Amino acid sequence: MRQFIPVIHGSLDWIALEACSLASLKPVTLPHQRHREPAAAVELHPSAAKLYNYCRFNGIPGKQLDSVPEGASVAEEAHVAVYLQPITPVTGERHRARAPLLVDSPHSGRIYPVDFEFYPEFTKLRRGEDAYVDRLVAPALHSGATVIAALFPRTYIDVNRHENDIDVELLASPWPYPVRPSEKTARGLGLLRRYVIPGEPVYAPGKRLTVEQVHHRIVSYFEPYLTLVANAIDALHSEFGVVYHLDVHSMKSRGNAMTPDGAGASRPDVVVGDLRGLACEPEFTQFVVQALEAEGLSVSVNKPYAGAGILRRFGAPQDGVHCLQIELNRALYLDEEQVECLSDGRFERLQSALARVFARVADWTLKRAAEEMGKPISEQDTEADFVRRVLPSVARRLRSSGMRVSASLLEPLLLGDADGGHESDPDSNDSLDSDYEQEPEISEKQSPKGLYCIPS
Repeated sequence: MRQFIPVIHGSLDWIALEACSLASLKPVTLPHQRHREPAAAVELHPSAAKLYNYCRFNGIPGKQLDSVPEGASVAEEAHVAVYLQPITPVTGERHRARAPLLVDSPHSGRIYPVDFEFYPEFTKLRRGEDAYVDRLVAPALHSGATVIAALFPRTYIDVNRHENDIDVELLASPWPYPVRPSEKTARGLGLLRRYVIPGEPVYAPGKRLTVEQVHHRIVSYFEPYLTLVANAIDALHSEFGVVYHLDVHSMKSRGNAMTPDGAGASRPDVVVGDLRGLACEPEFTQFVVQALEAEGLSVSVNKPYAGAGILRRFGAPQDGVHCLQIELNRALYLDEEQVECLSDGRFERLQSALARVFARVADWTLKRAAEEMGKPISEQDTEADFVRRVLPSVARRLRSSGMRVSASLLEPLLLGDADGGHESDPDSNDSLDSDYEQEPEISEKQSPKGLYCIPS
């Protein structure tokens, strides 16, 4: 559904808000699917009602209401994700130009569905959130970015994983589709989270999820969110010919037994991950690092986090889609025990610093897009030259829909070599460390017809 909401203060007079309502979401069949079930309406867990994000702005973006308006129907208002993008203002001050920049926050959701039968005390469960990152990234709207934020919790289902990365020990019966547990699942951090923190299980001892429950979470939450991201990337790429994507998270101030850096490890203010160069051009990584450091933040690249499922799914620099993961140290803005924003001004200072970073990055992406669009086309272009320009865009669209397109198959066409390409496939990630899991190689023959068919 779409509604227009006035902004009382700030440079944006109007914001187009497009949300996937669980009560009204229409089934969408992706190219690699044979069927799908309609998303069902849900209610909020009683413990989470006060944390309901109503997706309404009051003043500067980021000042979102966290309560259900009196008389509102919870089932009708529950959302999978909020999709925000700036549009031409009707009146008042002109906002900045729309940029080929996408910012998403997949782990900051705090709508807890009523069918989520969690075990720990609610505040302890919330320590699994990238709490309030949606508020930290909201000012990117003022810089012309498109912003997407998941509103359901990552402890319910994690969109930054592969759909086959399932912990079978959490299931009441065998999973009828291909399963490829990664090291993250072994640490309790897979598609279905086993632990909030070491020793704090998400589910009660003996509690198991049915196949139907897990299928519902994938169809009603996991897929709609990723489809929204894919559509945003598609729209920006169609407009600008290139897309720059910041996938924003927050991390504990120190590592623990479930994290790749180990218990007690100290961390910088920010960790930037680009799958060690596979998810974006190096210039994008370098510029973002410099912009963060200019705000006085300490930055590490690819350690301890190089990126995960979202970067693997969408990052395709060879096709003009550049994805970068950002991890913000929670000590900068959050009371980690109580999961509340610090009241001493540190949250606001970080939000302001990030707003300046987003502004600089947006300007940079506009320049890069202009460079791409301004490349001269020779009058001597041959048919092969045309193929070399167009084929990457086609391949990107296929990848974003779930199909695996090997670069080794494209190279003979891109290089004009009809006899074959390189022996190695740049899509292979064998050289990566353990904090980055490879995407499972699932062929159509291995999968039953249905939700989990991913053509090879």
